[in-house]
Amino acid sequence: MIRWRTPIARVRSIASSTWARLAAFTTFAVVSKWFWLSSASSLVDYRDAQYNSLFEDAARISVLKFHELPLWNPFYCGGVYALGTPSARFSSPTLLLSIIFGTVRASPLVAVLLCVLGLEGTYRYARSHGAGTLGAMLAAPVFALCGFFARSGSFEWINFFGFELLPWAALGLRRAFKGEVRGAVIAGGAVGWMTCFGGTYAAPYTLLVGTWELLGAVFRLRKERSRLGKAIMLGAVAALLGAGIAAVRLWPITETLAASPRVLGAIDAVGPITIAKMLFGSGIPFRGDFLVGVLVLPLAVLAALERRGVWLLGTACFFLWLASGYAAQPSGYALLRTIPPYTMLRSPERFLVPFALVYAVLAARGFGRLEAIVRRRRWKPWLVLAALVLACVDDGVLADNDWGWQRGRSLMEAPSHAEPREFANARGDRWLAAYYPGVNRGSLSCFDDYQVPQSPSLRGDLAHEEFLADKTAGTVERRTWSPGSITVHADLTKPARLIVNQNWHPGWHASVGTVASDDERLAVDLPAGSQDVVLRFLPRSGVGGLIVSLLSLVACIALWRMTRLKPIIQLAIAGAPFIGVAIALLFVHEPARAAHRLTLPNGDPIVQADPQPGTTHIGAELEDGISLDAARAVVQRAPDGPMLDFELDWRLSRPAPPGLGIFVHFEPDKGDTVNVDHVALATVAPFEAFPTGMTLRDVLPGIAVESGKTYKIYVGVWRARRGGQRLKVTTPGTVTVDENRLLVATVHVP
Repeated sequence: MIRWRTPIARVRSIASSTWARLAAFTTFAVVSKWFWLSSASSLVDYRDAQYNSLFEDAARISVLKFHELPLWNPFYCGGVYALGTPSARFSSPTLLLSIIFGTVRASPLVAVLLCVLGLEGTYRYARSHGAGTLGAMLAAPVFALCGFFARSGSFEWINFFGFELLPWAALGLRRAFKGEVRGAVIAGGAVGWMTCFGGTYAAPYTLLVGTWELLGAVFRLRKERSRLGKAIMLGAVAALLGAGIAAVRLWPITETLAASPRVLGAIDAVGPITIAKMLFGSGIPFRGDFLVGVLVLPLAVLAALERRGVWLLGTACFFLWLASGYAAQPSGYALLRTIPPYTMLRSPERFLVPFALVYAVLAARGFGRLEAIVRRRRWKPWLVLAALVLACVDDGVLADNDWGWQRGRSLMEAPSHAEPREFANARGDRWLAAYYPGVNRGSLSCFDDYQVPQSPSLRGDLAHEEFLADKTAGTVERRTWSPGSITVHADLTKPARLIVNQNWHPGWHASVGTVASDDERLAVDLPAGSQDVVLRFLPRSGVGGLIVSLLSLVACIALWRMTRLKPIIQLAIAGAPFIGVAIALLFVHEPARAAHRLTLPNGDPIVQADPQPGTTHIGAELEDGISLDAARAVVQRAPDGPMLDFELDWRLSRPAPPGLGIFVHFEPDKGDTVNVDHVALATVAPFEAFPTGMTLRDVLPGIAVESGKTYKIYVGVWRARRGGQRLKVTTPGTVTVDENRLLVATVHVP
C-alpha cells in the first residue's frame, strides 16, 4: 500500500507548497520552450514576425536611445500612432525584457514568463472550482501549454500569449462575485495587462468567460439579494479597473479604429472532426493546433458526470459551439459577430482557448473525484497512481507538441542595429519590415489587418525629409530628430508651408505656426522669419489614457489594502481615475479629424453619378436593394507579369444593411481558383458607408494572373458577418447566374 501512495504523496507535497509548485512550473515552462530559447538570437521567417517585431523594437528604440515615451512609430507605413496599433504589445510590463535583452531574444523569455503565469493561474482557478492540489497542478499544463500557444510562438504571435492571463481574470471575477474586493483587483489587473499586451482577442474572449462567471453567481445568489448586489457591484469595480489600466491602449485604439475601421469578413466553418483533431491531435507523435491531450479526457468526463460539473460542462459546450463558427446551425458565432467588438474578430476556432481552460478545470476536478471514489470504496490506490501517470504523460505530449512547433520554424538572421545616421523613409519591404528600425529607415511598404491611414504623397527617395512646399520662400534644416520630436531651423522670407515626409495625425503639435494636413502628410504653416520649429507628438488620447492607467494602478493598490470599505466607496475609487479623461480634454487640444475620404488610390472619388467609360454594362439586381451596374476586366502588362485591372460598379437603391461582403472567384480553365473576397469597397469602406442612388466604384488592386489561361470571373454578395448566406440574384441583367454568382467576364491572358 505504501509503495502506491509514496509517489502520490510526494507530488502532492510539491503541489501544496507555493514555492515548490512555482519552481516546478518554471522548470516545466523552460523545458517546454527549450528549443525556442536555444535559438533566441534568430528571427522567425514568417511575415507576421516582421511587423510584430518592428512594433516592439520601435518602442525599445524610443525608450532606450531617445529616452521618450513610445507614442509615435516612424519606421512603418510612413509613421503610425504606436499606442493605437491594435496588435502591438509594448505597453505591457514585458517591454522591460525587450529593453534588457533585445526584442528577438526577449520573445522566448516573455513566453516562459507568461507560461508560468498561465500554469499558476490555471492551478488557482481549478482550486476555486473545488479541485484538489494534486489534480489542479497536473491539469494546469492542459491550458497553459495547449497547442494554441505552441503554434502562436512558432509564428511570433507573441501578443496571443496574453491569453495566459485568462485564468487569472476568471479567478478574480469568481472571487469578486463572492464578495472579495481583491478578486476585482486581480481581474482588473489581468484584463488590463492582456489588453496592453495586444489583446485584441484575449480581452473580448475574457468578457465571455466573465459573463459565464456572472451568470453562475446570479444563480448561486438568486435568493440573497444583498450578496448579489454586492457581487454585481464588485464586478463593476473589476470592469472599471480593467478598463482604467488598459486606458493607455483602449482610448488610442478606439480612436484609430474609428478613423480606419478593421473590417473582416471571413466565413469560417469548423466541423466537429476538425475540432477533435485540433484538440486531441492526429498522428504519432500527437500534434494539434489547440492540443489539450486525450489522456485526461476520462478525468474530464468523470467530473462532467457529477452534479457540480454540469455548469462547467455547459460552459465547455458553449465555447465548442462558438468555435465551430458557421458550421453550427444555428450559429452562435454568426450572432456574436453582429455585436461590437466581436464584429472585428475572425477565426472562430480560437474559442477553443477558453474551452481548454474549462477542460483543464474538469480534468483537475475529475482527478479529485477519482481519489474520493478510491478512498470511499477502499480500493487500492494504484488507480490514482495510473491516473497520475497518464496526466503526466499528457503534459509530456503537450511539451512535445511545443517542441514540434519550435523545430518546424524557419529561421533567419535577426535584425541588427547599424551606426547612427539621419532618419529617412524608404520604399521599403513590408515582409522585411523588422530590419528597418535598426538602420534608422522607415518602410513605406505597409501591411496590417486594418486600413492604416497612409498619405499617398509620401516618398522614399527624398534628399531631405523636411522641406518647403514653396522652395522660393527660404530654407529649412533639421537640427534634431527622434521618433516623437523633430526640430528644424527655418529661414523664411515669406510665410510658407513646411512639409514633413510622414503621415499627419491630430496629435502633432508645433512650437511655431499651425500644424496642417497636406494630402495626409504632416505639415506646418509658418510665418516669415528665422526660427526654430519644434514638432512634438503628444496625442490627447495617449496623454489622457496614460493618466487614467497610472491612477488606476494607484486605485488597485488602495483597494488591495483597504478591503473593508463599503462597495459604493470601492466603486467610487475604481471610477475616480477616469478624471484623467477630463484633464486631457481640458488641457490637450487637437483638431478634429476630417471626414473619411471615400476616394480611390489615385484620388478619384469612389462615388460617381454613372459608371465610367470602358466598363461593360451588367444591370443585375440582388436582394437588399443592391445592383451591379457594370464591370471592367482588362489584362495589363507589368514588370512582374500580367496583372488584371478589375473594377465593379455597384449601386444601392436603399441603405445597405451592415455586415455585407463581396466575393470574387477567378476560375481558370486549368489550375486552382483565385478568391478575392472583400468587405470594403476599393479597400476603403463597406457598403453601409456609401449613399444610395449613385455608382460606387469598387476598384481592386492589381490581381496577378497567369499567361496562357482563360479566367471566368464570378461575382456576388454575401452576408459576411451575419450568417454567411449569399444574397439572391433577383434580376440577372446581361450575364449568366450560377448559384447566385454573376459571370461578369471571361478573360484570356495571352
